Amino acid sequence: MFGWLKGKKEEKNPALENFEKENTPAEPFRMTVEDVFIVGTGRGRRAVVTGRIETGRVARGDELTRQGRRGIRRLTVAGIESSRRPLEEARAGDRVGLLFKGLGGKDEIAAGDLLTRKEAGG
Repeated sequence: MFGWLKGKKEEKNPALENFEKENTPAEPFRMTVEDVFIVGTGRGRRAVVTGRIETGRVARGDELTRQGRRGIRRLTVAGIESSRRPLEEARAGDRVGLLFKGLGGKDEIAAGDLLTRKEAGG
C-alpha cells in the first residue's frame, strides 16, 4: 500500500549530502548582523546581536572583527544563545544571539554589519 513511500525513504537528497561538506568548520566564521537588542539597565547595559551563522564556527571567548558603517572593531564573544538556550559553541546554519564584552549600545554595532574571524580587509 505504501510502496512508493518506502522507495522515497531510500532516495538520497544530493543537496543534503553536500550541505555538511559545504559548511565545514575549517571555513572562516562569517555572520551578518540582523538585529541589535539592548539588555540590562544602567552600567550593566549590553548589546546582543542576532543573526544566522553563514560559515564556520564561533565559541565563547573567540575574538571577532566587526566591519560596518562605523568602521572596524575587534570584539570578544562573552556569550552565545540559541532558542533561549546558552551555548558554548555554534556553527554554520545556527540562528544565534551573541553577547560581546565591552559592547554597550546600538551606537557601536548595527544591522548589516559583518562579523568575521578574518583580519579586517582580508
